[in-house]
Amino acid sequence: MINPKTIHATIHTFGHIRKLEIIPDEDEHQYDRLIRRPKTRQYFKGDTLHRGAEERRTSYTELFWDLIFVGAIGLMGHELVHKPDGFHLEQFVLTFIPLYKVWNDVHFYLNVWASEDLVQKFFILWGVVVSTFNQFVGCYLLARLTIAFVYFIFCFFMPKFRIYLLYNIFGNVFSCILWAVSLGMPIASREQANVIWYAIIVDWLWNTAYPAAMKYWPHDKIFCIQKPLYRAAVNIEHMADRLGLFVIITLGESVIALLYSTWSSNINTQAAKGVLGLLLAYNLHWIYFDVDASRQYKHALRRHIFTGLLFVFLHLPLCAAIVIMGSTLGVLVQVMDFPGSENIPVGLHGAERLTEIPPGIDWLFCGSLSMAICCLATIGLSHQSMDAVDLMKIHKRWRISFRYVTAAIFAVLPLAKLNSLSLLAIVSSLSLVLVIVETVGRLRRTGRSDKEKQGGDIEQGEESNVEDRGLWVRWSSHFRSRSTNDITSALQWTSTFSSSRTLNMSGPTDDGSRRRWFSQNSRSSLDEKKHGVKGAPFEMCI
Repeated sequence: MINPKTIHATIHTFGHIRKLEIIPDEDEHQYDRLIRRPKTRQYFKGDTLHRGAEERRTSYTELFWDLIFVGAIGLMGHELVHKPDGFHLEQFVLTFIPLYKVWNDVHFYLNVWASEDLVQKFFILWGVVVSTFNQFVGCYLLARLTIAFVYFIFCFFMPKFRIYLLYNIFGNVFSCILWAVSLGMPIASREQANVIWYAIIVDWLWNTAYPAAMKYWPHDKIFCIQKPLYRAAVNIEHMADRLGLFVIITLGESVIALLYSTWSSNINTQAAKGVLGLLLAYNLHWIYFDVDASRQYKHALRRHIFTGLLFVFLHLPLCAAIVIMGSTLGVLVQVMDFPGSENIPVGLHGAERLTEIPPGIDWLFCGSLSMAICCLATIGLSHQSMDAVDLMKIHKRWRISFRYVTAAIFAVLPLAKLNSLSLLAIVSSLSLVLVIVETVGRLRRTGRSDKEKQGGDIEQGEESNVEDRGLWVRWSSHFRSRSTNDITSALQWTSTFSSSRTLNMSGPTDDGSRRRWFSQNSRSSLDEKKHGVKGAPFEMCI
């Protein structure tokens, strides 16, 4: 039987699924083996999603993996602020992207293939050891080839996914060839940087093209290679949770750097700058978790394959921008360039007294903050809003537009030549205004029309006959039915239901959700309304 919590997580939170089947967890909680046979947690067979019955959450092992990588990229940010020029910014980007790629590869492995056995533990340990070596390109090659080797072993244990795994192996190996070419070039030279850029672009194009080709290629073969019937699928709630936690840990690294540079026993203007920086970090956290800018929406990961790829890709510049912003924020807090700063003692961890903003720091700070807000706005656009046009006080398009306007203001703010206190005050105030607009704009509009209160498109009196229409299943709160068997059969049937379109057959309920009718024999709600109800219809509030 389907777990109602799973239905709530996958449908109510992330949007409806066209075709879904639940697969049993065979040995998920068996601890009588140190090594288990590899298997996939969820996969597509054709257009039907097969997934486990339980909702996935981030494990402690994954959190440990996140901490290692956030610490590494935090050190990269501190190196950048000591030499804030174009050359070192490019070095930061060329170092950050491969590190993020390794993190994302391991995250994908744990999301799709992991089984919580001894092999997985040693795999994570090996990744941690490799990431601590000094030879960056060699370590990156070793990490990517390790992933390819693991997938090669999986080919023998999971023949159904062999074609899909071979596609992944080919993409990893081909990208590694370009990286290996860069080893023979002078370190930190223009030629080596160009080859690394080519390798990054090729890898990105491959990871974008082959998932789309597997789903939408109209023929049975892709360039003389059989199109796979079985292909791995990501667990959406687990991926969204992992990306969100990674952003939070990255913001936490920025806060640690901020507190380290402002630690003092005195309450003064410099401490106020630290509070402003903390407010800015908290506002970014607030905006990120309200990034959909809607009450009811279909998540980008479920909306379309391209919106899902865009959602994952945008976390790369978002996290990079947060790292740069946090590192430069620590420098701005230490600068004593405002009136009365000569009487303020240097903090306990202040190495020296800075009397002016170092060249390039203000541009790095404002540019990275502008990039972060742009990423948050674009992520918001990637989600599909399912709210009524006049449901909220401020429509989503205007709130998203205000994010872009705020990002543009941040980008040109260094032209004003402000001191550090004024710069942080303006930036924190604008971010707070953005949060207020987002929060107030999401409130329900008062004075709903009488038609909406009576049920929208439903005729007068039809709403009172809901109980006669069939079974009403409400995932968000409780079930209302004549018997438990009706609920069980409905849950079993919804594992494979397919809706042809989204319809608003009634007005919003008290908690803001909308009612949608489905019938086992009739996919279209309009057919039910015109020709009557056949089969076992029921109402599902999502």
